[in-house]
Formats: sequence, structure tokens, C-alpha cells
Amino acid sequence: MSGLEVLSDGRTENYADRELPHAIDDRIGALLDGFTWADLGSLPERLPAHADSVLSCYGERAATLAVRLGSAQPLARGIRAVLLGVVAARDFRDVLPSLAVLHRAIELVGLNADAYLREAASGLDPRLREVAQEFASRAASDKALRAMGYRESGSGAEFTFERPSPCGTHLSSHRKSSSAAISQ
Repeated sequence: MSGLEVLSDGRTENYADRELPHAIDDRIGALLDGFTWADLGSLPERLPAHADSVLSCYGERAATLAVRLGSAQPLARGIRAVLLGVVAARDFRDVLPSLAVLHRAIELVGLNADAYLREAASGLDPRLREVAQEFASRAASDKALRAMGYRESGSGAEFTFERPSPCGTHLSSHRKSSSAAISQ
């Protein structure tokens, strides 16, 4: 399956709760680096079931790491991952919140988020570029973390984006920080 199995649920169980960065981040990053992003062909249709969730999680982890490091370096991979997840998703609305997380991370590292998102998508497959352009064109209130059910928590090495559940637990917060697996 040419490495795509790294995006399957069985290999990424509890991925969101793993230390940041983690070996899974390295494997997904290496897979993403191997794609021809200008023309993905049928790749979105060949992704394993639930790959959109794994790609979304990877993007959120990249956003978290970028803020913790104070660096935009991890963001480009995260954006590509989430855009691919949007195109591959059965319901793109499940993946769009991850774009909001990345958008906010771009702001937090001091860049113009809409411009960065458009630039990061400029050489990508037209399907991905279209999603990025549409998201960047939304009203600020429609791409805010709060609108997508997220919030920021902590600072420095403890910074995270959280998605509170109705029961009060945090479903999407990333654990300890080490150095930079996603940052390439």
C-alpha cells in the first residue's frame, strides 16, 4: 500500500495523546514528504478509512508544536496534511476545525494567517488549493477557534489547543514537548 498504512487507525491509536513530537509524527511526516503535491491524482481516494482523522490530528500537533517553538517551520506540513484530510474526508466539516487550529497557530507565531495559508497552498493540487482559498476567504468569526469548538490553553512547552467535550474532558490536547519531529 506504499506506506499509506501509517495513516490507519490501528497504527495511530491514541495518537492525539502521545508525547509531542512522537515517532508517529516522523512516520507521517516522511510519508507526506514523499507525495507529489502539485498533482495528487487518485491519492485522496486511496487513503485508508479514517485517514482524514489522522491527518487532522497531525495538523493540530504541528500547530501546537509551532506555537511551543515560536516557529512557523512545522506549519507547512501540517497545512498539507489537513488539506489532504479535507479532500479525503467523507464529510469535510469534520476536518475544517483543524484548519482553524493551524490558522490560529500561524497568527500566534506572528504571521498573517490568511496570506500564509494561501502561500502554503499555492503549489498544491487544485483541490487542496481551493479548500485553502475558501477557508482563508471566510469571515474571521467563521474561522475562529471558538467557532470550531477549540480553545488555547497553557503557555511555552505546555501550550496546547483543546477541544472540550460536553463532559468536561479535553479530547485534543497534546502531551509533553520535546524537540522538533514535525518541524521539517
